[in-house]
Amino acid sequence: MDTAQLLQLQRMQARLADVRTRMTRETAMRELYADRFGSDLLGDMAANFSPETLDMALQGENPFREAVQRLVVPVRAGGAQWTGDDTWTDDRKAYLKGLAGLFGKVVTTLALTGKAAVLPWKGPDGQVRVTALRGYLHPVYSSSDPDQLERVLSVTTSDGGPAGIRYTVWAFEAGRVTIHRDLDDPTRYALTPGEEIELPYAAGRLPLAFVAFDEDGEGQPYSPGDVCYSAFRRFLHRLVQENVTYHSGAYKQKVIYGNNGPVPALGPFKLLELDSEAKYEEHGADTALIKQMTDAREAAGRSVWASAGAPEAQHGAGESGEARAIAGQMHEQTCDDLGDKGAALLTDAAALLAGMGVTPKPIEFTCRPLFVAKRAAEQANLGALYRDKGISRGELLLRLQDSGLTISADELKRAAAESGDFARAVALLNAGAPTYIALDLLRQAGMTVITEQDVEAQRALDLADAGGEGEPLNDLTGNPDDLTDPAA
Repeated sequence: MDTAQLLQLQRMQARLADVRTRMTRETAMRELYADRFGSDLLGDMAANFSPETLDMALQGENPFREAVQRLVVPVRAGGAQWTGDDTWTDDRKAYLKGLAGLFGKVVTTLALTGKAAVLPWKGPDGQVRVTALRGYLHPVYSSSDPDQLERVLSVTTSDGGPAGIRYTVWAFEAGRVTIHRDLDDPTRYALTPGEEIELPYAAGRLPLAFVAFDEDGEGQPYSPGDVCYSAFRRFLHRLVQENVTYHSGAYKQKVIYGNNGPVPALGPFKLLELDSEAKYEEHGADTALIKQMTDAREAAGRSVWASAGAPEAQHGAGESGEARAIAGQMHEQTCDDLGDKGAALLTDAAALLAGMGVTPKPIEFTCRPLFVAKRAAEQANLGALYRDKGISRGELLLRLQDSGLTISADELKRAAAESGDFARAVALLNAGAPTYIALDLLRQAGMTVITEQDVEAQRALDLADAGGEGEPLNDLTGNPDDLTDPAA
């Protein structure tokens, strides 16, 4: 074997090892999301703790599942919507409803693994069905064009009895799929012949719909779950350490120093003889150390939530309201991205259904996460309240910010100034000052609905009522407590 062949073999072995690592990590994340996880997540650290301690610690909370659900639930609740099938027959509409029914699975898979696929296929009975692919998905891109998806591998497992776990690899390429069955190592699928099936309806394109949420530095799919998973492993270390520290403080280690002689029987009529140098001690963690470990565990738990952009992660962390608002916007953006990616996947699958002839035309799917509809309704109600019931502009902007709308700090300050100037204008009127002075005060405060022409017109009316011409309008930026008429 020459040097070039050796280097090629080494690169291939490295890629295969990377695939195995990614498969193992993805399986661990799926198990963790299902609330099934063990001490293997601790790695080599697990050997430092007793099995009893590990079992007790692993019965604790699971912020990974909570953080991922914080992303998934609003998107799944919003669902997938579509239009354009009004004239279709019910049997054709059923395909779109079937696609929409897969939306929840697709979004959860995207959040966990960063990739998802939907396969329309025709069964032996001739009926076309749509399935969200399970197992491990591995995209293969063109060596000449990194953005060109050439192949998608789907790896599924089955129980092989005495032979152990067996693998099946489905290799989807343009216009066909090749199935490699009964493998003991899925990374070596290309070394065995497979069953090749031509798919004419997918000529020139992949026969399945595939989407990736994001990409890592190596161009491989990347998910919010990847970030949460790394944060959770750090949290788990802190959780076990806290558990050990807590039990060390609650059940202290008892130590007796003596002459190592036999311990006599104890009882009311027995004489207990101890060595004159004997002493008794207890060793364990003190309260301060326990609190330190608890604080570390809570901070690690918040970091899991923060990795999903959840605003709740900021509570108790000393963050400002603005920081929580930014975290909320990041969380909502991730939810929007999940919804958009899931809808795009269903849209591509609908195009495949149209190519198979079971639907008249491609249909576009969209998604509005639950909080989007809720926020829009809330903002509409605030607008109506502002128009009809006269809440101040400052209060309106503050409430809109609370509802999730981004309001700049300058805008909030200006609104607050307007609210204060409105109160001053009312005080001027109550003190008997002409109306035009109050109007000009509000105009200078930034109320754009009041123009100089409005002020001059009102001034003319006020002076006509007073029977005088007055002096030119003065600048009202001076003493706010001076309520006298400048024209008097």
